[in-house]
Amino acid sequence: LAPRWHQLVGILRLIDRVLDGRPVMLMDGVGVGKTMQAVGLVACLAHYKEHYRKHGKFPGKFAQRFCKKTGGNIPDLPTVIMSPPNLHHQWMSEIQRYLRRATFDVLPYTGK
Repeated sequence: LAPRWHQLVGILRLIDRVLDGRPVMLMDGVGVGKTMQAVGLVACLAHYKEHYRKHGKFPGKFAQRFCKKTGGNIPDLPTVIMSPPNLHHQWMSEIQRYLRRATFDVLPYTGK
């Protein structure tokens, strides 16, 4: 995962909002990297959750923080990504591009 500067700042702000228990929404222009930021957030939250489990704190600038919803670690909950059917292929290719194989269970579903 190699985000551009503005994407990295966006991911850090998203982590900050998650830890505060606030909603997360990405709304930028076309081609700014929202898909990469969303996948980056999922990957970072998994890493932060594992780091907290091993060390009792989050890494880096979030070391003094905790998840307000739990009073500690990030809850072990699934992530659901919903998109219009015409973007399904893009999401799947971006997930495969940015995440190591076999690190996450990806269960694609396209309904009618």
